[in-house]
Amino acid sequence: MAISCAFLPAESTQALWQWAVDLYAQSSWFKAAAVAFFTLLLLPILRFWPARDPVADAARECEINRLNDDLIAPRQQEQLRARLRA
Repeated sequence: MAISCAFLPAESTQALWQWAVDLYAQSSWFKAAAVAFFTLLLLPILRFWPARDPVADAARECEINRLNDDLIAPRQQEQLRARLRA
């Protein structure tokens, strides 16, 4: 539809847009298809917005791994002690 502005005469473009507006107002399937199309069109854009900082993400991941290691190490030591006692 948007490309019609560049390649069709103004009268044809206006008639095409009017047809689409009328169909959108009358038909629920066309309305659903239009909403789905624009949603799918915007999803890739929203994936990268707002932009993430890869350095901050890497630092956060390292901190999470360190915290997990700090939690896992005592548990592993306790399990090892339990095996040695048995």
